[in-house]
Amino acid sequence: SFGNYNVQTQGKGGPIIASLNNPNIESDFLSTFLSASDISQVEHIKPQTTPLMTSFLVNFLNTLVFTSTKINSIPGDFINDGGNLVAEMISNLSERTFSFQSFQLSNSILGASKTTIDNNMSTLTTTPASSRMKNMVHYLMSQGAFLSNIRPEFLLTKNEFLDVVRIQITKKLLGIDYYGAPPISSFDSDLMDEFTSSQSFSAALLPRLKIAEHLFPSISLESWTTVILQVIKLYMFNKISIDSFLSTAGTQEALKKLREKVRSDVYSEINRSTKSLLTSNIFSPVESMLLKWSSLYYCIMNPNDVKVFLDFKDLRDPLVFLALFQAHLSESKRIDIVMNPKKVEDHEKNMKKITDFMNQVHINYCPSTKEILEGNNCMIALIIALLYETLPHFIPSSSLNFNIPLCSRKIQTVSITNPSRYEITYNASIQ
Repeated sequence: SFGNYNVQTQGKGGPIIASLNNPNIESDFLSTFLSASDISQVEHIKPQTTPLMTSFLVNFLNTLVFTSTKINSIPGDFINDGGNLVAEMISNLSERTFSFQSFQLSNSILGASKTTIDNNMSTLTTTPASSRMKNMVHYLMSQGAFLSNIRPEFLLTKNEFLDVVRIQITKKLLGIDYYGAPPISSFDSDLMDEFTSSQSFSAALLPRLKIAEHLFPSISLESWTTVILQVIKLYMFNKISIDSFLSTAGTQEALKKLREKVRSDVYSEINRSTKSLLTSNIFSPVESMLLKWSSLYYCIMNPNDVKVFLDFKDLRDPLVFLALFQAHLSESKRIDIVMNPKKVEDHEKNMKKITDFMNQVHINYCPSTKEILEGNNCMIALIIALLYETLPHFIPSSSLNFNIPLCSRKIQTVSITNPSRYEITYNASIQ
């Protein structure tokens, strides 16, 4: 969910937990839609996915996930491609061959795969398109994705979605919208024709269908955004190991500096144990580790303004990004920003200098100033994860020394290769 919540910690390096007694916590858009007893009750609910989030995801996927394929819109391209783009995402992120057929589950789990909705709506079975989406959702959930609020029809075209909603409304009007209820096909077809042709049925059905049609763009966008983010979380974030945190370039040296600069209780709060990272009820272990990494370098670079970050929204600060860059790249110390910004314009100018620097050092994906300053938690988490995977490579890991007597000549051949996808800078000096 992109909704509001409060986070807190138990202190002394305890896990980050979401407050469960916050009266402002609201159900996410899809859960509200699913839990409504009548669709007319949710006509005015607003989705959490913003145009900024959608634009960010399109650019993020085109830059870091897709290779030969390029998308222009979410959810349009994913709907039109019938789920194949999700399979391509998994294939690219997992670096193994993966096709949509890999989503297929046994008929013993899913039941019949054919779908027919006849003219008088007397029968409802599963359509091929709905079956494809159902297979995909079930597969992703089996891999650990949180998609319990995603229904296959949410991922279909508008007409296919409305066909399913029409059946659901009809069953509700008949009073058979409960678990174990008899199917519509068990009713007398003549009685069903008479009922569905009546004015009272049309008066109850058509307004609800109109609401469903109005809500479809938001339902589709919210559903596909959730699926995309869960795929990224499963196959991109899971590549980051919390066990290798201490072996990440610069980390152990940073922890030594931190111990010297802050009180012991603050040190424990920042340097959370692996157990604490694993037991957060709101963040995954990797997400908790990224907050730990950000807090570590911010406090080292700003010893007079110690902050322990418990939420990604707290990272929408140019000074946080400046601290991360200055801890890893010496040339970033030339970034001239306003250290105590008082106005919104100062924040925007500061962040513009940060994003310009990201372009200069060729970070794989360079977000816009607005995407950082106004981005939601998911966007900031993706940006910080990218920096975590990139910035440690800028810390020199080794050096080659060639000793030669003064005024002598020596020829040395050095072969340099770069097996990574990141640009590497080599510095040579004569002493």
